Amino acid sequence: MREHALLFAAALAAVTFVAAPSEAMTCRQRIVQQGDTSGRALELCGEPAEIIQQTVTRSRVIQRQLPDGTIISDTISVTVPIELWTYDFGPQRFMVRLVIEDGRIVSEETLGYGTAGNSPR
Repeated sequence: MREHALLFAAALAAVTFVAAPSEAMTCRQRIVQQGDTSGRALELCGEPAEIIQQTVTRSRVIQRQLPDGTIISDTISVTVPIELWTYDFGPQRFMVRLVIEDGRIVSEETLGYGTAGNSPR
């Protein structure tokens, strides 16, 4: 009976591992990933070890054609505020940096191992 329980636990762990997206962070046995809100990250993972606020400028070329066939190109630049949240889960896990834009996670970067003194989640 114990062998069946161990086999079931191993199979469940394998399915859980396969089901997790490659760009995802796990906190409290729940997945936080691209598209989630910053509120979800706070709820599941707590306060990040570091928050960096910055802006990026994005440019886009817009073309339009006049009735006489002339094409006019305009470049539009927009400044977008973003936040970089770094989670340090301690020396046994990798740190993770989330890029937050307009209250949503737009990307995630895995960093090196965390530092001592931070509570693992």
